[in-house]
Amino acid sequence: MAQPATTPQQKLAALEAILATVSRTRSSLPALVKTVLPDSPLPLVPQSAADRAAAYRTASTECHAAIRVLADQLEAVEVILAETDQSEQRDRTDIVVRPVAANDDGEPRKKQVADENKPTWTRVGEILAAGGTTAQLRASEPYKPVHAVPTTSEELEGLLERWNKAHKRVKVVVTQRRAGRPTELQLTLRGVLRARVALRWVAGEPGGASRCEADYITCYALKEEKPIHADSQFSLFRSISNEAMLVLHRARVRASEGQADAALLEEVLAFLSDPPLPF
Repeated sequence: MAQPATTPQQKLAALEAILATVSRTRSSLPALVKTVLPDSPLPLVPQSAADRAAAYRTASTECHAAIRVLADQLEAVEVILAETDQSEQRDRTDIVVRPVAANDDGEPRKKQVADENKPTWTRVGEILAAGGTTAQLRASEPYKPVHAVPTTSEELEGLLERWNKAHKRVKVVVTQRRAGRPTELQLTLRGVLRARVALRWVAGEPGGASRCEADYITCYALKEEKPIHADSQFSLFRSISNEAMLVLHRARVRASEGQADAALLEEVLAFLSDPPLPF
């Protein structure tokens, strides 16, 4: 952790760093808005649907990072800002206020008004959908399983333990059992979502072992408490649930055609551990 600024030089440097981050944030926000505004005048706007989706995700990531850095810096210099405010109240001499930025015609900048007939988040959804969903993009490159398909409860528990260790933001636990076998999992992606995954144990060849597969997936906000067959109240998580089921369906088709091993559960866990998000 950085040491708090104590000298005037350190305090000035901390405030100048915030000023630079404010500038970064102010430029990242319009850049994000321009990726979803129709007929944006921004030069070199990507024309293809996939490029527009990629441009939005890139701008969104930069905007989120800039705001996070700004928040951390503001928290670190809260005392300095309070002292600065007190100093201004005592003496405003030599305090220079920057003029409002103007357009090329000399008029003050006006706020860019979005199309009132179509909410911004609707346009975001259209852009991302036009660029191809994550499930569709991943479907073009079949998932390559890393772990063996579980055939016993012990093997499933071992898979979940290895998965949790390999994915630091993910925690997968067994939430229901029947006849000693796990029948439902809960995957929590820290700070993002919770997912319920129903399991089924499929009998193998005569004399062979059963296989544990994913059967049904539903995603929720972290604070939602609902049964697995009840949809989330939020469209974002309903969309991720649909994509997860699409991933599962495509994996089943590939497995039935002999194109890939039926590691259905692992592929679902991989999708839920890195789901498509608009931020």
